[in-house]
Amino acid sequence: MIDTGTMGFAFIDKNFVCQYNLPRYTLNPPRDLKVIDRQLIESSQITYITTVCCQIQDHTETLSASITKIYQQYWKG
Repeated sequence: MIDTGTMGFAFIDKNFVCQYNLPRYTLNPPRDLKVIDRQLIESSQITYITTVCCQIQDHTETLSASITKIYQQYWKG
């Protein structure tokens, strides 16, 4: 699952990254992940990113996504 939200940041579930053997790149320095009320979430820090190639009809682009734990209700892997 990839969640791009509305802020222009993309997030991808860590289990999805492992299952599909996507490349991981160290994010240095790590970034805190906070929700709208500025509270840290369960996964707390982003320490790795990956790149994902997305294609919709004739349009293709590569985006960077922060690897974290995404709520499992939406992704069954």
